[in-house]
Amino acid sequence: MQGKWERQTGKHQSGENYRIGKVVVGAAFYSTTTRDDPLKYAVRLDLPGIKSPEDRYADIEPAKTRLERAVSTWFRWLEEEK
Repeated sequence: MQGKWERQTGKHQSGENYRIGKVVVGAAFYSTTTRDDPLKYAVRLDLPGIKSPEDRYADIEPAKTRLERAVSTWFRWLEEEK
């Protein structure tokens, strides 16, 4: 299942949502606890039965790739149950 990335537009948002059809299934976004932390990006998954990775990334692109992989895995699990 192929999704589409779109820029987050909320007041305090800095990242991109991953959308499949009309549903946002996750996001890659700027998230850091300290200003000097080189790993500034995180991933959030909004799918049931799968945890959000706790990894951090130096750039948003690897975070987006990680999210796409997790979503792909989730859809593969659905196909296995058929």
